[in-house]
Amino acid sequence: INIERDTGAEKLALCPFHMDNKIGSFAINDSKGICHCFACGGGGDAIHSMMQLNDMSYKDALLQLAADENVISKEKFTELSNKEYSDEFIKSMENPASKMTVSKKNVITPEQQKIRNAVYQAVKDACGLTKEHEKYLREKRALSDVQIKKDYFSISSGKLNKVIRTIHDNCPQYLDDLKHVPGFYTVINLSHKGDNMVETESLAWSVSNGIGILIRDAYDNIKAIQIRKDKINEGECRYVWFSSAFAMAKGNKYCKDGGAVGAPIDVLYPQKEKNNVTLCVAEGRFKTEILSQWGNVALSVQGVGNFTGIDKDIKDVMNKTNKRFNRLFVFYDADMLKNSAVFAQAMKLGLYLKDTLPEIEVKYCIWPEKLGKGIDDMYLNDPDNVSQIKIFDHQYLTDIWSKEVMNLFAELNIKSIAKADKSIRTEFSEKLEARLSEKLFVNEKERL
Repeated sequence: INIERDTGAEKLALCPFHMDNKIGSFAINDSKGICHCFACGGGGDAIHSMMQLNDMSYKDALLQLAADENVISKEKFTELSNKEYSDEFIKSMENPASKMTVSKKNVITPEQQKIRNAVYQAVKDACGLTKEHEKYLREKRALSDVQIKKDYFSISSGKLNKVIRTIHDNCPQYLDDLKHVPGFYTVINLSHKGDNMVETESLAWSVSNGIGILIRDAYDNIKAIQIRKDKINEGECRYVWFSSAFAMAKGNKYCKDGGAVGAPIDVLYPQKEKNNVTLCVAEGRFKTEILSQWGNVALSVQGVGNFTGIDKDIKDVMNKTNKRFNRLFVFYDADMLKNSAVFAQAMKLGLYLKDTLPEIEVKYCIWPEKLGKGIDDMYLNDPDNVSQIKIFDHQYLTDIWSKEVMNLFAELNIKSIAKADKSIRTEFSEKLEARLSEKLFVNEKERL
């Protein structure tokens, strides 16, 4: 893996588990001994990463790593590889390593939630909304005045003092807790005073200039702040969390305290009344804004693989609304047909819900990518595009996708797309999209 950027706490690179072409989703944490891709969900410790990359069993991956690092000799590798092990023994080896996987849910106490509600609302109130951002939200994203007023604001690094004053005025009881609220942290300042080194502390925040978005749960609690950055450099992500998890790292000499937000699921309720309210899932707030405008309950995952715990959010929605849903519609981006990582995560979401909420039938909404990549793009380009959305069930999509992938593997003479060079990956992606589009949108009679 070629390291593209080293932030100190983490190393960033292109993800080896899917057809990645942008830095930002795949990170390596040397101190924890793990890697993780927040786009496709791949990663884990060294052993589990080896298993995924090479389609190996746990035993084979462990032995291969031991041989590669000269922990065992080639002779010992051959001897151990040919030895039979019981399932119980293999499972006992796997359990300790499985504890190192990345947790996607960040559980907070009721008191911490009260603090976040007050503090994040104060951040929004103090920051306000610039005319430029308001125009973008209204004209480019077609958001209603009600939604803009409720959840959107302009955040920038120079507003910290104003935020602190607002918190002092609105919720002074939480001033001492600020340093532990995600996004805020304590800076350790070192200076010379005569022959002595003096250490002082001050409150800071980790913020990017852009549009702040309040992320809410089913009960309208503010779980986090997401920021849409005004400007990005090549390879950077447009959307980032207001988080200060980096300050929590052990051995950090220059900052401390801080807090992590995880990847909370965002919940929007219908913005208009309709007889049959449906349950929808998409990736990102602007997509779910459109779905809620249509009269749906819309849940936004922050990364296609970050759906762990969504069953709890759905149950919370049902408790809040006193409604029961028997269907859920997934609106992942249209390029999922050619992006194997996104497609795999979409199918995993369906299987996850089948296990956790078997009474809910999962359907997938897909449209030709030429109409717009996201559901928001597709609709805002032309509202009539909605008529071209096709709905498929999990089994049909899995079967037809698997069949075309295996045909392409044979045609291109490859066994894994992750190991293929860039030109093969591009050819694979283009051919897969073309063939699936023909099956799903042109020859639709095949599934009737």
